[in-house]
Amino acid sequence: MKNKTMINVLMLLLIPFQSHSSTVTERALGDEITEATLIIKGNLISKLSKMEEMPRYLRNGEKELLTTVPRSIFTTFIFSIEEVLKGKYSHNNIKLMMLGGCDEDLGYCADYSFNYDYENGEKAVLFLKYNNLNKAYQTTQGSYTAFSINENDILVRKSTVVDELESNEENNLSIDDDGNFVAKDSITISVLKSEIGKLENNGEK
Repeated sequence: MKNKTMINVLMLLLIPFQSHSSTVTERALGDEITEATLIIKGNLISKLSKMEEMPRYLRNGEKELLTTVPRSIFTTFIFSIEEVLKGKYSHNNIKLMMLGGCDEDLGYCADYSFNYDYENGEKAVLFLKYNNLNKAYQTTQGSYTAFSINENDILVRKSTVVDELESNEENNLSIDDDGNFVAKDSITISVLKSEIGKLENNGEK
């Protein structure tokens, strides 16, 4: 049987590229779009989880210190690009890295509250930023800005956390009257494109 390590939320302080609040879904859609330097629609073509040693920032009070911590499991996702919804990206494929996952060779899993997962061939919409430390892209807010796409073009938030999935059966997001993400009804690709277009027309990127 595989060992599975559930990491306390306080560990988020140790992770430079996955630091987010548990209430991210209440942020304004415009804020989510603005934070992402790249938003893409794509298909997963490969993924690999393995132990790696990566530089990370450790927070000490108000200061962040760059250091290398003991080896951890990282998952590398490769997506083929179907469409760039925001930003510029000229390659056919894109590489994402995420702290956490299951190393099949070791029979060991590390599951964090921000983790997401995709199956090969699965369609995705991803809000991204570039991590200079790891030389790869990452989602801006972990599983809160990683989506799959259902048959009706509705974005469904990804999460590997069981209680989150059970608390929201459809796990969809929509926009309320104040422009906030809410976990009900739906956001479609066309709605997202429209919101991105509005921000670009207003000079917000």
